[in-house]
This record gives sequence, C-alpha cells and structure tokens, in this order.
Amino acid sequence: MSKNIFRIILQITLGVICAILAYSQTDEVDTMENESGFTFIGHASVKIVTENGTVIYIDPAFKGDYSVPADIILVTHGHSDHNQVDLVMKKGHINIMRNSLDESDLVSLSTENKKTTIITHKEALVDGEYKVFDVDGVKITAVKAENKNHNVNECVGYVLEFDGIKVYHAGDTSKTDQMEDLGKIGLDYVFLPIDGIYNMNPTEATECANILKAKVSFPIHNDPRGMQTGEWYDTGIDDFKVDSKVILKPTDFYRF
Repeated sequence: MSKNIFRIILQITLGVICAILAYSQTDEVDTMENESGFTFIGHASVKIVTENGTVIYIDPAFKGDYSVPADIILVTHGHSDHNQVDLVMKKGHINIMRNSLDESDLVSLSTENKKTTIITHKEALVDGEYKVFDVDGVKITAVKAENKNHNVNECVGYVLEFDGIKVYHAGDTSKTDQMEDLGKIGLDYVFLPIDGIYNMNPTEATECANILKAKVSFPIHNDPRGMQTGEWYDTGIDDFKVDSKVILKPTDFYRF
C-alpha cells in the first residue's frame, strides 16, 4: 500500500513540474513575440517589434514563423528570396501603398484600424525618387541598392526610425555612393548581405560596415543554399571582420 501511495505522489509531483515547465516555456515565447527587438527569420527576412508593439517584417521569404500579424511589410525588390508576402499573417485590412498616394515626400498612414501596410520597391522608388513614409509612428526612408545583379531602378534598401533608434536593412546590394551619407546619420543597427555571389562579398561588406559606423552590424544573406534547405550556414561569417559584428541565426532574438 505504501509503495502505491508513493507512486501516486511521485506521479502527481512530476505532473505538476511538467505543467510548470510547459507554462514557463509558453510564457517566454509569448514575451519574445511582444517584446521590442529583432527576430532573425533567416536569409534576409527579419521581424521587428517596436516598443509600442508595431510588428514589421522585412523581405519575408525564408521558411520560418510569420504568425504574428504584421502592421507593416517591407519588400526591397522582386526576387523570390525576398518577396513572399503571402507567408505573412496580416490584419483585417490590407493597405498597399500606391504611387497615387505619393504626392509628397512624406506619406502618413495609421494602422490604428488594424491595417497591414505593404510597401514594396515599386512604391518606395518612383521615377528615380526615393520615397519617405510615416506608418504608425515608424519613419521609413527608401535608399539606394544596386549591383551587377540588381537594377538600381528596381531595388531599394530601407532606413527605419522608431523608439529613438535607426535601422538600415540594405536589401540586395553592393557598396553604394549613398552609404557615406548614411554613415553620418547615426545608425544603430545595419543588416548587410555578404554572400559574394549575388551581392558584395564579406570584404566589401566589411568596408561598408566601417563606412556606415553602426553600433551593431548583422551579416545576412551569406549563403543562398539556405533558401532551399531552410538551414543556416556560416559561409563568409568569419571573413566579415568588423568590431560591431553580431551573428544571428534563424529564430535568434536580439533585444534592442
């Protein structure tokens, strides 16, 4: 009898411990989903959550978690490894920026009514003019992106300003003449491609990081194989030699 009682007590105790652990893990995931910072989804795909809870996805394409509904989706260009907007969970109403709205350099929109605002390269670069948007308190400035594989008229990068910080996602590019100016605006975080196949290699990306002078430099888009396999590779990472380097692997979260 005493052995049976002991077994029952042990089973109950183990059950309580498992329940506590499961609750703690769920709570941690939920906290990260709502906490301000970057989640590196993979390749060039990044999720940003601001302090007020605005959810931004940039270049959704890599296999990953897009289940948190987006307030803003940004696409740097039309290549399939950067432009899979359908992967992202959206809010009730989708607001696609159209050229007809871009009557001035600053277009203000609100996401208060549960909108998902989508801005692509087509809206961000119009007749050679790089546009500036203000969406739900996030200032979004389109900037130059180009190389031999990416037409300057069909690609952009983005500088985002929110919560007193400045973030530059370069999209697909090599060094541009605009980076000297970007290095003077006080960037906090930069995301730079380093694959050396479709974009600049790690050596050139290091040069760009030194020009941009950000507090933190994230190497991304380092191995195109990841788009097919869903895996992360360390290709070129060691050759990206800058003191501000921080390496993110898919699903890694970086708190502001």
